[in-house]
Amino acid sequence: MSECDRKTIADRQSRTMSAVEGATNVVVGFALATQFTVFPMLGLAVSVTNNLILGCTFAVVSMLRSFTLRRLFEALRVRSLSAEGGGG
Repeated sequence: MSECDRKTIADRQSRTMSAVEGATNVVVGFALATQFTVFPMLGLAVSVTNNLILGCTFAVVSMLRSFTLRRLFEALRVRSLSAEGGGG
């Protein structure tokens, strides 16, 4: 494996940064407060409490999904780089 291949594999995203990325995505979603604007446009009357509960539920699912997919794609990228370097 060349020095360039080793460096590329070493530059992969850490689990911590994957979690930070997922959390940032959720925070931005809350900042946009999509539910608070879209629900009334659709004629859905939801209390603030229920809106927050629903938002938190969506947030947790979104963070888990984002983290899992990020780690999956990172593993596929590293595997691909390893296969390219080890096949020659």
